[in-house]
Amino acid sequence: MKDTHGIVALISSIGQSEDNDWKEKEWREQQEILRKRRENFGYLSDEEKVAIRERRAKVGAEEKYLSKVQEGNDAGVDNLEAWKKLREEGKIKTANSGLVRDEDSSRLGSEGLFAERIDAKLPYIESGYVPEDTEEKGSGEPFGDLSKIFGKK
Repeated sequence: MKDTHGIVALISSIGQSEDNDWKEKEWREQQEILRKRRENFGYLSDEEKVAIRERRAKVGAEEKYLSKVQEGNDAGVDNLEAWKKLREEGKIKTANSGLVRDEDSSRLGSEGLFAERIDAKLPYIESGYVPEDTEEKGSGEPFGDLSKIFGKK
């Protein structure tokens, strides 16, 4: 009798190897990190420390620019123009300038999720935004105009 189990195992392993390639890559990266830690007894090298400081400084600078714009000013000037300027200069990242979607999270027509919160990068997170034209038209109540339809005065 021929060894059919070996052939079946070979055929099934072909499909599995494609599915497990990412696992193998991640495992190799993890082993490299562990090797470096063993060599340095868990301490970071000078190059790694510099890279970490640079990465943190870059993130800190972006947060500083963004929070300054989000806080606004006391003069009542709209901070949208300042936010747009920083976005165009590349000092802050937004969904359409700098942020990258996670391709693994794309499902059913979705392009995927962002790793960061998008709303925290918008200009009005600290103060909110109300368009000026609605203040003049409405009575100040959220459903004020709607109550007129039903006869309530």
